[in-house]
Amino acid sequence: MKRIPTMLLAALLGVVGAGYAQPGYLSEIKMSFTNQTALLPPSPILTAGPSDGSYLICAYLEQGSADTVGATLAWTDENGNSQSLVLVPAGSGATSGCSPIRNKANTAPTIQAIGTFTASYSIYTVGFGFWNVGPDKQGGLTLPISADYPGQTSTLGATTLLFSDSYDTYLVTMTLTEYSALDHVTATLGWYDETGSHQSTLTGCHACTADQVFLIRVVPQTYVMLSTSGTVSDKYDLHVRGLKFGAPATGSGPLSFHGHSLLHWVNPASYDEGVVPAGMWLKSANAEFSSSTRTLTINGFPVTTTTHGTVPGSGVAAVYVPTAADERFYASCGGSRTCPLYSAEFDLVVF
Repeated sequence: MKRIPTMLLAALLGVVGAGYAQPGYLSEIKMSFTNQTALLPPSPILTAGPSDGSYLICAYLEQGSADTVGATLAWTDENGNSQSLVLVPAGSGATSGCSPIRNKANTAPTIQAIGTFTASYSIYTVGFGFWNVGPDKQGGLTLPISADYPGQTSTLGATTLLFSDSYDTYLVTMTLTEYSALDHVTATLGWYDETGSHQSTLTGCHACTADQVFLIRVVPQTYVMLSTSGTVSDKYDLHVRGLKFGAPATGSGPLSFHGHSLLHWVNPASYDEGVVPAGMWLKSANAEFSSSTRTLTINGFPVTTTTHGTVPGSGVAAVYVPTAADERFYASCGGSRTCPLYSAEFDLVVF
């Protein structure tokens, strides 16, 4: 059992600027299950590794409008508990979902199809593994979509973000910030997969930043388009990133990773990540008790999640940060000075 010494605990709970954050290492995850004509049984999405690991797993369902297929993700956490969640709820058309997990060594997470269908469908899974030691394995990742529209005073007409010349899967992060309560703006991103055209919309909110994290699947000779609609009384900021998943390869890439693990912890914690570079921040967090019925809350703005007992809590969010900034993470269990044994993971990817 890991207990923080008193002096270290005080440092954690009263931490100030810790200098520049030290980057970690990323590995790309990519596995496709195409043209399925039966419900996919539990199928591994990566090769089991020798170490416990933290991952962000995403899946995209390519299906016709008459079909309602979803996907469940299952894994064994570091405490040996079997875990599962509905990664993509069963629904019609193009749908996707993302979740961070903490996976036990020598086991492989699996994905399984749920729902009903009348024609073939495909599941595309992508994601990241987060590591403290190298090498980087993001040589297959590129960032062809990087669009920033700060201080917009009018709506944005149909704008091309990408012309596709191949079949590819992209992880899209999008943030929208309205300056005034009188602004009512909706951003729309459109794309084409094998089944036709699709759209995802993001509506702004007053005194907050609206965000979306989702996948798109594109086919050759099609466009990814962006537009906004609504009422602009003052201004708004819109930022979009699209990360392309190519063939996984060792090497550097367009991302930097900053994260921290509280593994087998028994104290509330406040950890200062340090100064993280500017850009689009994709943040994920997950936590669970090894054995308890207590409540555990983890907070790393804009991700906040609460878990009860051994069922993991997790969250994913994006925020655009125009200048390098300090980032902190918190974990607490109802105000108590000690907690039952727990683990929490905070991962921050900068585009």
